[in-house]
Amino acid sequence: MKDLWAQTGPLPMLLAVGIILILFQPFGFSAEITGPKVPRETSPAQELVPVTSSYCIDVPDLPLSARFAEAAIEAHDYEMALQLLRASRTELAAPSATKICVARLFKVALEKQAAAAKDRRSFGARLVRWFERWLPAAAGVAAPILFLVLVCKIVVVWQGRRCAQWRFRRFDDTTGLGIADDIGASLRSVASRRSRETQSAGLLNLPAMTMPAASILTDQGADIKWTAMLADAPAIQGVSPKWIGQLIDGLAGLFMARAPIISGWARTDGEKLQIRLTAQRAGGWPNTVFREVASGQDREAVLAAVEEVAITMHYLLAAKPADRDVDSAILLRKGVTALNEHIRYQNYDALSRAASSFESIRSIDPSDMEATLYEGLACELLEQHERALNLFEEVRNTADDITLRSRANYNIAVTQLRRYTAASFESARKTLNELIANENTPYSVRCFARATLANVIAHMPIFWKDGLPDEPKEPEALKAWQVAAKQRVNGCADEVKKIISELQGKTPSKATSQKRQVAAGKSLTRQENMQLRWLIENAHGNLALNQAMYLAAPDSGFQSDGDAIQKLFAEAEDHYRHCELLAPPGVETLTNLATVLFRQRKYNEAIEYCRRARQLNPNYEYAYYREAQAILAKEGKDACHTFLSDDAQALRQIKIPGFRKMFDDKGVPVPDK
Repeated sequence: MKDLWAQTGPLPMLLAVGIILILFQPFGFSAEITGPKVPRETSPAQELVPVTSSYCIDVPDLPLSARFAEAAIEAHDYEMALQLLRASRTELAAPSATKICVARLFKVALEKQAAAAKDRRSFGARLVRWFERWLPAAAGVAAPILFLVLVCKIVVVWQGRRCAQWRFRRFDDTTGLGIADDIGASLRSVASRRSRETQSAGLLNLPAMTMPAASILTDQGADIKWTAMLADAPAIQGVSPKWIGQLIDGLAGLFMARAPIISGWARTDGEKLQIRLTAQRAGGWPNTVFREVASGQDREAVLAAVEEVAITMHYLLAAKPADRDVDSAILLRKGVTALNEHIRYQNYDALSRAASSFESIRSIDPSDMEATLYEGLACELLEQHERALNLFEEVRNTADDITLRSRANYNIAVTQLRRYTAASFESARKTLNELIANENTPYSVRCFARATLANVIAHMPIFWKDGLPDEPKEPEALKAWQVAAKQRVNGCADEVKKIISELQGKTPSKATSQKRQVAAGKSLTRQENMQLRWLIENAHGNLALNQAMYLAAPDSGFQSDGDAIQKLFAEAEDHYRHCELLAPPGVETLTNLATVLFRQRKYNEAIEYCRRARQLNPNYEYAYYREAQAILAKEGKDACHTFLSDDAQALRQIKIPGFRKMFDDKGVPVPDK
């Protein structure tokens, strides 16, 4: 029965039942509408109970027949009431108050009888009587007809869905590698896969490419012939079950003739393994996907070919395919998958594969701005800041989509922020303010821009001397100079806290309200909220770290306040650890944690976080610098010399002045590749 349901569904059986209902009317509704009336078995006097008169309250000796008449009036039996009142008038010969009261009742009965007769002649009353007369007869015929109409409606809806539902069937696998099962599993996996979002520490998370939506693929059930199954069944009330089986098989064949089918084969000729899939819809051209791999490949290579075949077929079956061609779509999907692999699983090689995929798309179609934006993200994570900046500027200047332009502009600001110079911070601040002020900027990008602006301002204490006159020598002037610097740093802190407070106050209080606002583009999705929380926690951590570094500076005048400095370092550590929980940590989060741990003299943990950052990005110079400092503080000059001579030589060049000085002091050659 399960296979039958998978093959044809309930529709052929429902149609067969509906046809049988019309032909044989098994419900047995009666069409009898007339017949003799049942005679009364009781007299009116036994049916009615005399009541206290409401019309003749001042007549205490009202005859019993008059009281029965009033009871008949209340029971709407006006004919009986008139008969009783005529009898009462005959009994009362002389004029009296009682006779006047009986006459009053007689008039009331006549008026009510006339009103009832008028009501019976109305259209509504005639319609009710008509329904009472014909409804039982109509039910016997209408019920099966309505049932059949309902079934036909179900057929239309179900058939429409079925014609959009591709079925995987007839795959011939002569390789002995189980490719038929792998193909079916890959097709279903691609069809059910949901869009994931790239969460990048410090970069705007962009949604991974969603494959165009083809309908769910299902397996073809075994062929079942009802005619053969019911051939030997006994007749039911003269109806042969074999005839019912023929009806069901005929209807099932009609439905299955239009069901879209995917079929294919896998074979090997000793040198190459060939995989082919063909999708055929009734009345349409077939779609075919063909791939070859060298025979003798390992299981992973075969599965990769199977996955590529499944993704390509899924793309071809999509109801509304994207504008890019199939090859570009596959490359973009591979690139985004590799980008996610790098961020989620700290795989640096995957980042290089992602950049290569995006670059290949641009070689096919240089106008593909989405691929250009993704390539910029990959280059930024590869520390290729200049190339990333050029790619982002290309998208900002040439893309037609306002969302792509806004995201590119946002990432330009992030790239400028990661240069860690006063000029780049000012440039990032200007870019972010333009995004925030632009009414066409999407809501999510505007929120990220505000949070990133808080991060930019949180770094300003690094340059606390900029804009101040040279450090004076006189004690009084020096003290005033230091107070002005502290006021400047405190002003940055107040500005950061104000921005964060405004961002946190925009969160909807109810889930239903949030869903409506997300749909209207006025709120953030769950993933976007997660990224925003990361940016807020990172801003808090950056502010605490840079305030502590400012206070610890020898010329700040506050380096003696060790408790306040250590409190800020501990606060920064707490916020960075929250960042580590909210999203896979990037190199900035890892090295910032290493910095605060180093400042708290937790050298082992600091070294471990630096190594994790180097594993994530072997070209990230700051991680090497901080690890060298931690090794020097923990293990001494010889261990630091060994680290600089071995591990640090993997860097292409040294840009940080303090790090270059360490090489010179230890007599180690500076890398220059």
